[in-house]
Amino acid sequence: MTDEQAAFWQRFCDATSHRGQPLDCDSFGGPDIADELLMLVLSGRKRATCSNACWVKKGFMPMPRRGGLAIVTDAANNPACVIRTEKVTIKPFRDVTVAFAWREGEGSRMLSDWKRGHRHFFHREALENGFAFRETDLCIFEEFTMIWQP
Repeated sequence: MTDEQAAFWQRFCDATSHRGQPLDCDSFGGPDIADELLMLVLSGRKRATCSNACWVKKGFMPMPRRGGLAIVTDAANNPACVIRTEKVTIKPFRDVTVAFAWREGEGSRMLSDWKRGHRHFFHREALENGFAFRETDLCIFEEFTMIWQP
């Protein structure tokens, strides 16, 4: 964590009497969409996210867990809010549900739009990292609640 992120976490702990460290401190999506996705979180529209499970296996992100807390940042890594994970499901990308697409809050919130946008993102992310994305790949479907914003 940066000094600014650590100070943000300390303000959260002071305000809520929480003890411990965040499970993660990161933005949603890539730098090109992080600010837009953060605004959806702050508005209450975005209450879920999906990641390719390979990033946990490769050690690039922690496995989310129910009750885990994380700092959400903007594209410049400035901390903006704290979320609490409510539910984690691991299953193939192709098995995403209508309800999950709605909770994720992006675009039209329709399943077809969700699949199109996430398919594009996951393919681009995979190509940038030297592998191919397939719709049978396991993904982490995480549902969360924003619990603190200064």
